[in-house]
Amino acid sequence: RLVAVSGRPQGLMYISEWDPASQTITRRLPISPSNPIGSIKFDPANPRFVYTTEVFLGIIRKVDTLSGTEYMRVRFFSGKRMPYSATTAGSTGYVTGYRTPLIHKLDLDSGKLAGTLDLPGLSGSGEIAYYDGKLYLGAYTSVIVVNAADGSFVSSHTAPEGFFLSGLTFFRDKIAAVAGPIGQQPDRMLILDARTFSVLGTHLFELPLQNRIG
Repeated sequence: RLVAVSGRPQGLMYISEWDPASQTITRRLPISPSNPIGSIKFDPANPRFVYTTEVFLGIIRKVDTLSGTEYMRVRFFSGKRMPYSATTAGSTGYVTGYRTPLIHKLDLDSGKLAGTLDLPGLSGSGEIAYYDGKLYLGAYTSVIVVNAADGSFVSSHTAPEGFFLSGLTFFRDKIAAVAGPIGQQPDRMLILDARTFSVLGTHLFELPLQNRIG
């Protein structure tokens, strides 16, 4: 599992490799210049590489996890198009903006933008996940589902009563999502049915994840 960590010098962010079994950081990859990382995704074609989104610098990077070197960079300019969260489907990446209704399509092979979805009424999303031709956009206590091809509305779902959801990850028609009481820190992982969003299981964390919602 790869995570971003704080406590770094100004302009330097680490991608850290963390071992859940031993609860220790086994490696750190320094990235510079950098700002807080919104999301980290493995390259679906080659898990040696990861993509990171850096909100306030407006940068998406492709990083070689073996050497820690930056392999490719895409820079977003102009106002509110700062990349916040991202997901992948084949050779296409989908990137949400910060406080913007835009979702950018990124060609992962070339690093060039391949199109933009404009979703009226969306004020921005800190969560995005791809599953079965659809994009799932998080809005704290609800999830909006749109068609990945044209951005048309498919459905919406609410989080279990009293909780918020974050970090949606799909596997075998199920969703793993970090969750917590509204207004508090995330303190559990929920396993949801991807079709109905009903709760199939709950795993409480030993301690709440302070300011870590990815």
